[in-house]
Amino acid sequence: MPQFRALVRIEVDPQASITDIADHLGTSLSTTSRVVSGLVRRGFLARETASGDRRRATLQLTSKGRAVLR
Repeated sequence: MPQFRALVRIEVDPQASITDIADHLGTSLSTTSRVVSGLVRRGFLARETASGDRRRATLQLTSKGRAVLR
């Protein structure tokens, strides 16, 4: 369920940070980071380093992630 909720959060707010997602899930940053990493590994999300701030990553739903939400 946390993975699905993370995908929903990113769909609703594509600018959501890991902190935003952690708040939404009610989990720690480390737990949320593991959830997001798993979604990236399984091909539901794409992660890129933000151009203006290398410490921040942007998350985007892939077509596979959108299909799961549908």
